[in-house]
Amino acid sequence: MRSAASHPAPSLGPILVATVTVPDLDDATRWYTTWLDYEVWDEGSVDDELARSWRAPRAAGSRYRVLSPGAARPGGVRLVERDRPLAGSPLRIAGWRSLELVVSDPYAVRERLEGSPFTIVGEPKPLDTNPSIVALQAVGPGRELLYLTRTADDTVFELPAATRFVDRMFIAVLSARDLSRSGDFYASSFGAVGHLGATPVPLEAVNRELGLPLDRPHAISALQLAGRSLVEIDQHPEALLAERAPDDDLPAGLAMVAFEHDDLDAAAPVLAEPPRLRSEPPYLGRRAALVLGPDGERIEVIERAPEDAA
Repeated sequence: MRSAASHPAPSLGPILVATVTVPDLDDATRWYTTWLDYEVWDEGSVDDELARSWRAPRAAGSRYRVLSPGAARPGGVRLVERDRPLAGSPLRIAGWRSLELVVSDPYAVRERLEGSPFTIVGEPKPLDTNPSIVALQAVGPGRELLYLTRTADDTVFELPAATRFVDRMFIAVLSARDLSRSGDFYASSFGAVGHLGATPVPLEAVNRELGLPLDRPHAISALQLAGRSLVEIDQHPEALLAERAPDDDLPAGLAMVAFEHDDLDAAAPVLAEPPRLRSEPPYLGRRAALVLGPDGERIEVIERAPEDAA
């Protein structure tokens, strides 16, 4: 994994949108707008071209909404209506595991969520790896796992500070069959910088959702991206390695993460689908393409606008 020694800036980041599949779009929208103060930025139906570009042709025709933390701001969620009953938690499948949002006060967020439809699976508390950072965990309408985190400055990572009650997504958490292989992929493909090597940490929220002992440790690592964003990589439990996501539809839960990227032509060796121009949010007239990670995770790369790259 690439270290924090002298290096060029990562080509990937910040996170623009997390795509989450939900059984009822209107209900899921209420969860995010009522309880997390997100706002509707865009809505429509997934057309055939977009579904093919995601390698999810069965998602064509699905209704979606893009929700943002404030008017037309990146770092929100794209809810896609896919009514597929789950036999178990989406966390049983390797790939994207959870989305982490920066918040101003996790204790106040916890109070707000009391009586909400969100299921609290981890009470606010300081992180084992940095007590200055406080987070709580909740399960959302698509059984997606959310980390709601107040950041701090005393860290080797470049992290955003919240400017509103619940702000943007800044970490995408990946559940990987081989932590080292995944770290090397993000480092070699996108210049991600590893500041945290494999470290055993009990992940109470993950263990609770998977029915594992709450104190069971998981090896985790983290890599810095551009735009004060990160990818955290957690070792996927060996007992669940046989579980697989669909290859013609969006996975359940956190299905895909879209990032800005410096130059899609330079990324050509890792693109799974050719770039295409899209006008709707979060694309806004920019080219986008799909990358498939080592665990089949769908990574959408959206080319940075020239003024953003300057």
